[in-house]
Amino acid sequence: MCEVAIECLDVDAVAISARGTHGTRELAAATDGWATRAAELEATAGEGPGHDALILGGEVSAPDLDEARHRWPRYRALAGELGVAAVFAWPVPDGTGAPALLTGFRRQPGALPYQERVDAAALIALAAKALRYDRERAGRAGGEANKE
Repeated sequence: MCEVAIECLDVDAVAISARGTHGTRELAAATDGWATRAAELEATAGEGPGHDALILGGEVSAPDLDEARHRWPRYRALAGELGVAAVFAWPVPDGTGAPALLTGFRRQPGALPYQERVDAAALIALAAKALRYDRERAGRAGGEANKE
């Protein structure tokens, strides 16, 4: 999914995180090490676009993190040190009330063009469907194991 997102969106890196077994957010996939480090910044800062996207239940865009320094001061400082200039975060509903999160990162500031936002909505729908399928398949496999 990360590789598809990189192809469809004008971002330098993508990360997907999901709720872990202990209720914390855990990185599920990333395009590279920079994306991994960028995704981990919100846990360190305790704030950021992804955090807000999950609370609001919709896309949160920060096309220029310099302009967001008052909204997320700790996150902005850490992101700046890493070279993150723009962040785009989308919750991915999974049907359990614990959505995953797809986040795109850019080294240069700038908004996503309209068509890429439309593409992002399609990616989120596809990712949500894949998450539901994986959960259903895991449930069926668990049910089969319990029958033995």
